[in-house]
Amino acid sequence: YQSMHLQHLIFVWKVLKRMVQILWITFERTLSLWQMDDLDIETLAAIAGLSPSYFSRCFAKAFSYSPKAYIAMVRMSKAKMRLQHTLDPIKRMAADVGYNCSSTFCDAFKRETGMTPNEYHAAHLGYKEGFQNK
Repeated sequence: YQSMHLQHLIFVWKVLKRMVQILWITFERTLSLWQMDDLDIETLAAIAGLSPSYFSRCFAKAFSYSPKAYIAMVRMSKAKMRLQHTLDPIKRMAADVGYNCSSTFCDAFKRETGMTPNEYHAAHLGYKEGFQNK
């Protein structure tokens, strides 16, 4: 009996794990459609159908980092992609990925990557002149 019970628990665990993976993929796809400047904990909580405080606790427990840290990672990921593939001005890019101030964006980017956006751009495009911070 105990062996059957253990097998059932293992099966349920595998099913639940897969369901969480599917939910996470759906959640990430929803986020990819969202404008970065609108992305905040309240928005993420609403997507998940939870209160912001409960969402934050669940998120941190499940992923070992806060929703705020996740938002910062998503923003930096989008910025890196743009720096690798476009010549957009930093000021516009900063606004597009959710930063109100380009200097705040540049500081955060340097903390994250160890390079300024211009240095990162030059390293990934081979563009020696960089681009303007307009």
